[in-house]
Amino acid sequence: MRKIFSKKSLGQNFLNNHSVAISVSSSIEKNQNVLEVGSGFGFLTKFLAEDAKKVYSIEKDDRFFDENLTTNYQKIFGDLKNIEFVHKDILDLENSDLPEDFLKDFVLVGNLPYNISKKIIQKFLDGSFSKPKEIVIMLQKEVGEQILGKNPSFMTFFTDFFCKTKEKVLFVSRENFSPKPKVDSIVIKLVLRNEIEMKKIFEDLKISKLELESFWKFLKIFLEHKRKKIGFLAKSRIQKREDFDIKIFDKRITDLSLQEISEIYYRTKN
Repeated sequence: MRKIFSKKSLGQNFLNNHSVAISVSSSIEKNQNVLEVGSGFGFLTKFLAEDAKKVYSIEKDDRFFDENLTTNYQKIFGDLKNIEFVHKDILDLENSDLPEDFLKDFVLVGNLPYNISKKIIQKFLDGSFSKPKEIVIMLQKEVGEQILGKNPSFMTFFTDFFCKTKEKVLFVSRENFSPKPKVDSIVIKLVLRNEIEMKKIFEDLKISKLELESFWKFLKIFLEHKRKKIGFLAKSRIQKREDFDIKIFDKRITDLSLQEISEIYYRTKN
């Protein structure tokens, strides 16, 4: 019997604590459609399937689909009718890969590979793929805390835009994975805005959908100098400083709300 070892190239750190898996699965309401990122050995998958309406689990690693191995999904989960495994890179997943009815109402769940966690989040918040109603993910503690607002980064504002609530579910020590990573993890839950709520935030921020990419580029430029005050960063961009509350010029970009950032963006592009 050939043993499967983790692949560093795939960012694999397999969860091995039942209590953590149960905590993740129990943070999702019962009878939901669940899209899982990274099946691995199916450690979390089996707990998700217990309460889910349907689980589609996405796995890139060829070895889990090898019929000659005991880790083959069909051999382990063949009796469970509400699980289907899709052999594909999550970043390449398209709407056509899954049933239309499933995509109308689903929750995204997973232990994300550290090296592509941000790309996965961006794909499901601002990509062409159907939007989940909730996201429950395990990721590097530092990145998760940034998303929640500690030491703000681009991902803080990006998720603020698309999500109406963000919360910590639990801290997960590095001791709960095999192989043990160099850092700890955190599980967070993001509840996405619906279509009406998204329309309102576009209106409130005075940004059109066509401008969104330009707005994110603007934000990234300012975040490259996040220790500098707005007054310094915007002095060559803003013509009428009297249009602003003067206090904003003594703040840094990470101190501002999306509303304040959009106001600076709006003034500097005209």
